[in-house]
Amino acid sequence: MKAMAKDKKASRDLKSEAAKIVRAVNAQGESRAETQRINAAVQRAMEHHLRQHSAKARELDKKAKKVQRLQASDDTATDDSIANVTEPGVAPGARLPWALLAVSWILFAAYFLWG
Repeated sequence: MKAMAKDKKASRDLKSEAAKIVRAVNAQGESRAETQRINAAVQRAMEHHLRQHSAKARELDKKAKKVQRLQASDDTATDDSIANVTEPGVAPGARLPWALLAVSWILFAAYFLWG
């Protein structure tokens, strides 16, 4: 019962806010029918915005709960599994080519300077 009363109050608030906005931008010489159509359009736009906002809030809540569940499951993991984690974006075998490149440049410099 409380939810229904809350919805009616929110609907009345939307209607009054839409009416305030329409009155603020009311053009001179505008007919009553035009004003009512603009008022209805503003009210629909506000309702649409609130629905989008609610949907985004629900999605954020779902993601936050998912992250909390993952963190809770990660807390139970052992320290050994954490120690085996490599840097993100760097494959385990990617260091060997760079090391070989560095060694080849050092040997080239040594040959060039002393050779």
